[in-house]
Amino acid sequence: MTSHVQIVNGPSKFDLMLALFEWKPNRPLVMFKTEGGKLLEASVTSVEAEDGSGESWNIEGYVGTERARKEHQATRFRAYFRTDSRRGVMKPENVAALV
Repeated sequence: MTSHVQIVNGPSKFDLMLALFEWKPNRPLVMFKTEGGKLLEASVTSVEAEDGSGESWNIEGYVGTERARKEHQATRFRAYFRTDSRRGVMKPENVAALV
């Protein structure tokens, strides 16, 4: 089984920023579309500039359904993501939970 998920469409830079900084009244979520067409809903806990381009990011957070996140059953992930192309690679701790 693969240890990563290809992201073919994801949030804009603005939506990524809101997901990290705007927490009230509810924390915004972002959507990532996988190569297989599945939509993954994620909460973002960390964003780090990967290079000096302002478009390349290392992201961390939790992915899963709203119920899974509320029950602390969401899967932690790390991802490399480019906001200019909205593509990247997600490495969830439990890939099987996303299938």
